[in-house]
Amino acid sequence: VFKSMNFENVEVKQLQPVSYNMKRTDHEGIGFIAQDVRRICRKQGLNLPLYGHSGRYFTIPYTNYIPLLVAAMQSQQEEIDRLKSLIRKEAHV
Repeated sequence: VFKSMNFENVEVKQLQPVSYNMKRTDHEGIGFIAQDVRRICRKQGLNLPLYGHSGRYFTIPYTNYIPLLVAAMQSQQEEIDRLKSLIRKEAHV
């Protein structure tokens, strides 16, 4: 069963992209700090699968971010389109 989700309450701008080196492997990566994502989710009252656990470590299921970021981009595009329309109307006055 599929259901539509409303991501309007998710503050994407609070997510802080970082670069990092894994301590055990010295593997370089980019992403989010899972503890920060957990704090943001709790602060916003979100019950979305944006972080998890693997043993004693927090994890980030990055594929779950795709619909969230697409929704944010769609919302921004709607705002851009609305502002363009206002500018066109003002130019014709």
